[in-house]
Parts: sequence; structure tokens; C-alpha cells
Amino acid sequence: MLTTLIFSKNRACQLNLLLKSIQQNLPNFDLEDVCVLYTATTSRFFAGYEILEDSFPEVNFILQYDFEENTRAILHDANEYVCFFVDDNIIYRQSSLSPTMVSDFMSKVPVCCISLRLGTNTTIQDQYHQVPAILPRTFFREGEFLVWDWSNCPSHGNFGYPFSVDGHIYKTTTVMDGLTFDFDTPNAFEGRYNVKHFENFMACIEHSILVNNPLNLVGSSNNNAGKFYGHTLEELNNKFLNYYTIDLNSIMQAKIIGCHQEIPMEFIKDV
Repeated sequence: MLTTLIFSKNRACQLNLLLKSIQQNLPNFDLEDVCVLYTATTSRFFAGYEILEDSFPEVNFILQYDFEENTRAILHDANEYVCFFVDDNIIYRQSSLSPTMVSDFMSKVPVCCISLRLGTNTTIQDQYHQVPAILPRTFFREGEFLVWDWSNCPSHGNFGYPFSVDGHIYKTTTVMDGLTFDFDTPNAFEGRYNVKHFENFMACIEHSILVNNPLNLVGSSNNNAGKFYGHTLEELNNKFLNYYTIDLNSIMQAKIIGCHQEIPMEFIKDV
């Protein structure tokens, strides 16, 4: 009924946290329906994914050879609904959301997507500059979900941004209908997507369940990722290869007020 597609590169440590968070906090999402499209740049990064394949035998790990071709093939074979994640996403609190609930809702209510990263709690757009998020003027309640007209929200804001790989759920055919462009990365897949054929409404749960934790230091003046609690990709991978993992329970104690929010990580030794 629902395929989960995760994009990952050089982040086995963070992907391990995401998979554990899905397993623990979204128990109605079947790991057998999870596809991880991954790539790595060194043998040590590849070694991290080998550990994950042993740890999560239910998950379908697909080694990327051509990002666009692989993504289109996965979508072609996907279930009726598809949920996109990237590897630094975290399901940070427990939810009873199920594929059946998604199907029942989206088959009756004309929304283009359900966002797991949005809620009335996500009031900050940019934590680095303390820019507030502009919430919709009106939410319409439909059962477990809140619905709003994204076309009446600023297009640069989270509530006016209907196509995202950070925990958005779509009808697979709807996504395929908009793939009229070339793309070679998750950023290009998201950023070039044509949303003109989308319904004007989005939906979310009242309180978000997903957050993107942008920890990886990039050394760019245009990107603040890792400014507060940063780690390099190599540092995290080395910890993972030495059997240290990120403690999900410590992440679940954080107060989430934005879609993208740096959260300090605690590491535990897996034995």
C-alpha cells in the first residue's frame, strides 16, 4: 500500500538512526516496504552500509548507479503511495499513523500530500537566523489531519512548499506525472519538480513527527549546517564502524519547533 523511499549518501550512522526511529516510532510502517537508494565515496563509507544491510535484513538496499534511473525504476515498481525520506531525517516521536490511514484519507480528501515534518508546533522557518515560519491563515480539520491551501502561503515557506523529500507522502502516480525533467541528486529531484499539476491543498498531523537534523559540517558560507552541534561525515562514520550509534531516546526529549533543527546527539555503544 505504501512504499518508503530513502535517499542516502555517506551517512550510514544517521541512516541507522532513521531506520530505528521508523521501527520504534512508526510501527505501522513495514520495513519490508522500505527502499534505501544509497551511494558512498570511499570503502569505509561503504562498510557502514554493509553493517546496515546485516542489521536490517527486511529493508531493500539498492546501490545507486544512476540516481535518476534508479529513482524512476523504484517509483515505477512502488505501491500506490510513496513516502520520501533523506538519511538525516528522524521520526522523533511515536505515532499511530498507518498506510491504511493514509489511503483512507487521501482517497477521500483532495490533498497533494501529507507532510510528516509540519505541524502547528513548527513555528520556526530558519533556526540560524530565528526567522519565524508563516503558518496558514486557516487550517481545516479532517479527522486526524489538518488541511490548508498551500497556494495561499509564501512559496519560500514550509507551508507553501508542497514537494519535499523530508517526510512527505504522495500518491505515486501524482509524483510520476510531474517527472518531466532531468535530475541527478535528491536536491535536484526536489528543487526542479513541477508542482503545477498538484491539488492546492496539503495536510499534516497536528504535531509533527519528523525533523531533519542538519549536523554535517560543510564548510560553506552559504550553509549553516552543523553550526551548533556539527560533526563531519567521517567522524560519524568512524563512530559507527566502531559500534557507536546515536541514541534515539535522547533525540525524543528535544522540543521540536522547526522542520530543520539541529539537535545534540548522544552516542551509545552497541554490543
